[in-house]
Amino acid sequence: MTKKMISWLACMAVFLFTLYSCVHDEMSSSSQPVSNEYTNLSLWKQDEKYIKNVMKIYAGNEEEIRKSGGIPLWNYATTAESFDESFVAVPIVSNGKVTSVLKVPRHGRKVYFYYTNNPQDIGFFQGLVFARTKKAAIADASYAQSERTSCTRQSISIWIPNDESNPDPSSGSGHWSTISYIKCVQLADNCIGVVNANGVCEGGSGTGGYDYPGGGDEGNNEEEEKDPCDEIKTKLTNPEFKQKLQDLNNPANFALDHEEGFFEKNGQFFPAASDACSYELKATTNVQCITGVMHTHPNADCEGNLKDKTPSPGDIAVFLNVIVPQAQSCLGNMQDAYSITVTPWGNYMLKYNNNSPPTNTSFDMETLFKIFDRELQKLTDKDLYTSDNVEKTFMKFIEDYMNVAGLEVYKVTESSSEKMEYNPATGTTTKTPCPNF
Repeated sequence: MTKKMISWLACMAVFLFTLYSCVHDEMSSSSQPVSNEYTNLSLWKQDEKYIKNVMKIYAGNEEEIRKSGGIPLWNYATTAESFDESFVAVPIVSNGKVTSVLKVPRHGRKVYFYYTNNPQDIGFFQGLVFARTKKAAIADASYAQSERTSCTRQSISIWIPNDESNPDPSSGSGHWSTISYIKCVQLADNCIGVVNANGVCEGGSGTGGYDYPGGGDEGNNEEEEKDPCDEIKTKLTNPEFKQKLQDLNNPANFALDHEEGFFEKNGQFFPAASDACSYELKATTNVQCITGVMHTHPNADCEGNLKDKTPSPGDIAVFLNVIVPQAQSCLGNMQDAYSITVTPWGNYMLKYNNNSPPTNTSFDMETLFKIFDRELQKLTDKDLYTSDNVEKTFMKFIEDYMNVAGLEVYKVTESSSEKMEYNPATGTTTKTPCPNF
């Protein structure tokens, strides 16, 4: 992946995802009960555990958190396709209208309460709560990225009758109007707040956050330690995984003008590919709980420039900021995450070998790409663009600029794996074979 791919999946190198949501055909009429108990009255499955925990925090600190005369209608809250206890948006209603939206992201052990008055958000919840006839829109969820941002879209269609005396779409005339709620996250940066649809991190109440039950990503639960070599061997002996890797290693893929790949989610593999002369992968699945990715780097781009024969800085940023956290939240172990870049010179696998979440991952991606490209160009200018030299340049780049504790690089084949390490004292890169292959 190239510098245009700083944000992937999970902002997950920029990837562009297109999700195909299921049709929710049921029509429904709104009611707005106010209760301390939670009942999902939205049109989608929600992260009910997170909603209920946030409700308890709000109830215990309402005087401090509450910023207006309206009330939160928790039954219409949406976690926007998130199921890792990370986000919820709640409509605030006053005098029969949605007046603002309360957004509650979680970062580690803390949750933060922010009130927003974006007209599109308010319109979405106004329709969700008060429209007489509505349904979930068909295939209207998509991930759209800016340079550092990933967004998911959730849409509803509202029936607008031509004659209010006959509002039933089965018998009266009218039309469907679609409106969306967009939730964004930053991948390469850490935004303690909410990210708008333009990728801008917005502030909020300015509080220091509220403790989240269970502690979140920084809890005290110890993960089972796993040997990365054993993990890689398990992957490589999985027939389906092995077949996907073989499919990508077809020499014809390296002559293409785009990337090919697969995403792994809950043990299933979903095909992915970018458009011609583009390196933004598209997938036919929701990115939630994608914990592994493998993709090609072709020989050259459409301008004839050599493509990276190793993972790019964007690949590393996505792995650390998206894939690893999702492995923790969806599989219970960050060490299950992986990212493989398939090149004409070999397959490079990123792994994470640490029981604590990655730190210091707010990278200046534009600067990092410039540095990486400059170092590779030096090799080209000196006619030193060889596999060994590119690997050494890549490993030195990680050591100097993206040296995150736990990040490891392996060069893998269908039947072997070697751990790559850079020695700054000698300026050399070593490869240590994994045992028992």
